[in-house]
Amino acid sequence: MARIGTSWNKIQVGDIITFNYKSKSTGKTRLNTILVLNPKWYIVVEGQRVFQMIGLKLAEQRVRTIKEASKVVTDIFNKLGTLEVIDEKKDIYRVRMKKQDLFWAGAKDVVYRRIRYLLNKEPIYRTYDWEQARKSGVFYESLPLPPALKDRILGRRTGESGERVL
Repeated sequence: MARIGTSWNKIQVGDIITFNYKSKSTGKTRLNTILVLNPKWYIVVEGQRVFQMIGLKLAEQRVRTIKEASKVVTDIFNKLGTLEVIDEKKDIYRVRMKKQDLFWAGAKDVVYRRIRYLLNKEPIYRTYDWEQARKSGVFYESLPLPPALKDRILGRRTGESGERVL
């Protein structure tokens, strides 16, 4: 698994990132890989503004919670937008969402409604305390894809026997 270091201020909607996070329920710090839906969303708790990061959990501690090639993940990616290459050699991608699905803080409610039935199959929706999450380093994480899907994303054509056609 390849990674590229980044900063919390550069995180955008659709990025697939990895960071360490201490769980409130278990008290253990684990490595989390998520697809970011809202990088910095605020709510008011007891009269104070609290920032949260919202995403879909793809892996924890390098163990995939759902398989990359599973139908649910493919459906989620298809419903959210298209995959865009960040670094082809390291297999690092982001999900590019449609402009009408976004506003200044992240994804609109329509995005959550679009994937709600898929999240019932795989409970991967998570919120993270932004202040606690940003204490650790953040990295863009690789997402291994099947060769046919990778070629389709990159706009390459292949012949009947699988060889690349120019």
